Amino acid sequence: MPPDGLQPQTTLVPGPGRIRGIIAASAAVVVMGCSLYVGVVDSLHENKVVFHDAPPDALPPGHVAQIEMFRKLVPKGSVVIYFMPQPETWRFGLWKRSLFPDYIILPVAGSKVLDSPPVVAFRKRHHVQYAILVNTSLPEATGVVPLPEYPPRTTTALARLGD
Repeated sequence: MPPDGLQPQTTLVPGPGRIRGIIAASAAVVVMGCSLYVGVVDSLHENKVVFHDAPPDALPPGHVAQIEMFRKLVPKGSVVIYFMPQPETWRFGLWKRSLFPDYIILPVAGSKVLDSPPVVAFRKRHHVQYAILVNTSLPEATGVVPLPEYPPRTTTALARLGD
């Protein structure tokens, strides 16, 4: 024990573990700062696009014209077949969302599927009388009404099906 009851002074010399901790904390602060900066700048840009440059309507005008014509011709609550030569998820989804909840839209891809026994039984059981024809035709369909062209170079028609 030193004289006069004083404790010896100890100096804090950073060891290798402490230096690594300081470097890691500093790097974390730099990464966090850069992330916040990029996030704020990108958010300002995105807000300009979303709130200033966005179109006034989510649905394209050509599709809106199709839906309006469809609603005039098909009674609410009808089950409608969306008939396409090959599966098209995006366009079918657009129709389904546009007509929800007033209509039930069922996708059918290919005439073999349409003429299959389960689909024929379903059509009879639920009295399916209408079909949306996309880039295709049906020989048994009557009263085919062309719908406005959307998207470009795509023929869409509403057809009445025989029972």
